[in-house]
Amino acid sequence: MRLCNLKAWLGVVAVLFLLLHLAAAASFYFVYISDQRVITVQPISENELILNAINLGDDVWVIHPYDVLLQSGLKTGLGHVFRREEKGAPGSFYATQLIQPHQFAGFTVVGELFKDPDRAIFRSSSRFFFLQKVEKRDFDVLERQITEIDLKRESAEAALKEAGITRPFGNLVSYPDGETEALIGLFPDVGRPLSPRVIAKKDPKLLPGIPAGSEVEIQGLVSKNGELLDAKVRQGISPQADQHALAVVQNSWKFLPAIQDGEVVEATVTLKVKFVE
Repeated sequence: MRLCNLKAWLGVVAVLFLLLHLAAAASFYFVYISDQRVITVQPISENELILNAINLGDDVWVIHPYDVLLQSGLKTGLGHVFRREEKGAPGSFYATQLIQPHQFAGFTVVGELFKDPDRAIFRSSSRFFFLQKVEKRDFDVLERQITEIDLKRESAEAALKEAGITRPFGNLVSYPDGETEALIGLFPDVGRPLSPRVIAKKDPKLLPGIPAGSEVEIQGLVSKNGELLDAKVRQGISPQADQHALAVVQNSWKFLPAIQDGEVVEATVTLKVKFVE
């Protein structure tokens, strides 16, 4: 069972996240637990992860999808937007969530991610939560304990102990610190506009008479739902090559929308489309 089965939050959202959990095949999970926060991260694909968060503190917690960073050696992956799971909700994505004190929330984070990271780091203001890597068999036990946390208890320490959680997981480091100084540049500044992201693409194949490495420049509007609208060739090679490149982008490229002031917005994007052999 997933964390979304938390007793105080049964309902449609719990069912949706349960299905996501059953469909995933992660070998490792990432966990942070203190008397203020519970955070779990489950990578499920090259572009998605499941983030669950419990606010055990007394202040409102502001969460953004780009607060989640995955690392594996020199490789890094960053969240970009939350994908909406609620039926009938406006828009496919959103970029800011408030978690009230003593409440739980679960999210699907979409971005330029990957499935098998060595570690997961969560940023909150000037604090960095280094999540502990946990094997699935151990996480299954811990997950059941987390679902038993009584969010109505005034004492978070007592609620954790009653649920069977007797030790912390992960580490909290406040900026500046030796390691966080290097990490700070990997996270976007809160409030800074983020451009649309291409999370999947296919390069067009070379056509007869087109030199290798030739490029077509395409411009379009990425909607709030990640759709490429009004795409047109700005700088082309030939009518045949231009239409081929445009068709490949429209049929096989996937986009995430731009973000400004914590909101998902429309934005113009200019793409360099290279022909390959």
